[in-house]
Amino acid sequence: MSFRHHFATVHPASQILLWLTLTLILQWLPLSMLLWLALLIFPLALGLAGRRFRLLLRRIRWLLLSIAVLFAFATSGTLLPDPAGALGITREGLEFAATHTLRLLQLIALLAMLLERLGIPALVSGFYVLLGGIGLQQQRGRMALRLMLVLEYVEQGRELRRRGQRSGWQDWFDPARSTSGTPAEMTQPAVPIELHIAPLTIRDRLIMLLTLPVLIAAYLWLGSRA
Repeated sequence: MSFRHHFATVHPASQILLWLTLTLILQWLPLSMLLWLALLIFPLALGLAGRRFRLLLRRIRWLLLSIAVLFAFATSGTLLPDPAGALGITREGLEFAATHTLRLLQLIALLAMLLERLGIPALVSGFYVLLGGIGLQQQRGRMALRLMLVLEYVEQGRELRRRGQRSGWQDWFDPARSTSGTPAEMTQPAVPIELHIAPLTIRDRLIMLLTLPVLIAAYLWLGSRA
């Protein structure tokens, strides 16, 4: 049985925790290790979730540019040789810009693979289980429902835009919209939303146990920097 098949049977909650653990580990890795890790993560993301990865990159392109420019031009240190040095770019700034940009790119690549692998129902069910694990048993039903509705609406809007149609949410901000009219989708009877929750296996509990030290360390590290 292949590794991919084994991973496909891992509970969504465990996969979300693994993604969160990897994203936290990325925050502690230096540029040299990030470069080596990029040789593994980027080909995987392009092969397993290429379309979604490119879509996410397109949506954060201005954020990536802002991070690169901010660190490259606003970090003090040793000036690079001209003409870059004449613009105020330092070696430290260039290294910081490359480090933070590469971290964000790898985080987006991991997120693209997670979303491609799980899909909306499994993703929401994973969050539902995790919310219960941190003591939110009473609120997790409403939180999971809201998350599912938002994600479904985003997916529907993206599909409509791909067809050249409007997603419809802009109509709510149209002053010419008739206040007496009722949207067709609101006149339809409510359809119950089912969320299928798979039970946690011993392997899932072991994965959660192994990721716990990383999450605790990240919490303590962030607390010390606050």
